[in-house]
Amino acid sequence: MPKVEKTNEYYALEMGKFELFFSRRYRLLSLVNDLTLGLWYVTGSILFLFHSTEKIGNIFFILGGIQLLGRPILKMTHAFFIRRRRERN
Repeated sequence: MPKVEKTNEYYALEMGKFELFFSRRYRLLSLVNDLTLGLWYVTGSILFLFHSTEKIGNIFFILGGIQLLGRPILKMTHAFFIRRRRERN
């Protein structure tokens, strides 16, 4: 099982003799989101080709459509942050 090391600047994913580095948490989440989104749509497209699996293919398309909402949410989360207001003297 890969080991994940988190620092302030990056995530390091240890996989045997190799380490994979991600410079930002949101970039990693965005990549995982895009990868799974592509998998939903390709799987849905293949399943949609056959009449017996058409309904499951539609479900995969719906999941992909819902996941498309994740991209702007991730970008907004990356662009904005909330912190407690400082008291001014």
